[in-house]
Amino acid sequence: MSGNSSHDLTISSVYHTTATKELLEFNLLLTKKMNPGADFAWVVADNSLGKVPANDRDSGFIIVPGEAKAEGLSSWMRGSYHHAAGIHKTLEHIKTRFALILDSDFFLVRPAWIADVIEHMLEEKLHFFGTPYHPARLIKYRYFSSINCFFIDLHRVDYRELDFRPGYNDTFGGRSFLQRVNKRVRQFAQNTILGERAKIRISRDTGYRISKHFSQSARFDLAKPVFKPKHPISFLEKILPDRFSYAPKKPGYYSETSFAELGYPDAASFGWEEYVWRGRPFAVHLNANRNKERRNIKDELAVIGKLFPVS
Repeated sequence: MSGNSSHDLTISSVYHTTATKELLEFNLLLTKKMNPGADFAWVVADNSLGKVPANDRDSGFIIVPGEAKAEGLSSWMRGSYHHAAGIHKTLEHIKTRFALILDSDFFLVRPAWIADVIEHMLEEKLHFFGTPYHPARLIKYRYFSSINCFFIDLHRVDYRELDFRPGYNDTFGGRSFLQRVNKRVRQFAQNTILGERAKIRISRDTGYRISKHFSQSARFDLAKPVFKPKHPISFLEKILPDRFSYAPKKPGYYSETSFAELGYPDAASFGWEEYVWRGRPFAVHLNANRNKERRNIKDELAVIGKLFPVS
């Protein structure tokens, strides 16, 4: 699967609408600008199954057929499984040692990031490098890379072990009896002193299986999300276990220094997530899961294009 290509890196992404495809087209231009001279391939699964028309800007991608949405899935998990299925469709087309799973609205803004990340992974003998879910996303898992931006060394990892599906059981036909009981327990806990804390790290969304399978056995490193706790960390916050703590407790897991404080464009002012690595801006995530109904991709592209121009 890997090692037979002259490319430095293969990027894997999925689109399912015209808007997500437009995000990828800008992402390609930005990647080329940030990495002059780097040789990379970009494999994209078309999860619209041809409903999104091709255009001249597709020439920088290897577009492969994606997957249709699975029948029988509960609506609350259908999108996650659909996205994971698209990622799996790209894996057989990756011919390089290094791969990057990248969301369409996740933009790496550090100059020469391809060379820097690969060199870092080689020097540290890393299986993975990536970005964790932002701590503001309380329900997501911590201390391992999300699949928003997930580098893999395929000389150290067997791609057949990479299961991007969510970690839900009884996928077809709704929640199982135990899942329904667990949901009731969480709802009860949310009405007690724990409140919103009962939701922290409960999600088993896309990438969860990989985090459980590899987090204890693999060597990995993470860029830091820029996170500023809304309030000073209280005594209660200090004594609660991480499972119920709004702020992750692992030292050095996040940075409180924003892009603007480092003298770079202020992406956070638009509600976007910032990530830093080695004391410099690394990535911006436009947060596709927030306010989907009110989201305007064209406006977002116009803004990100001004902050990080590609021409």
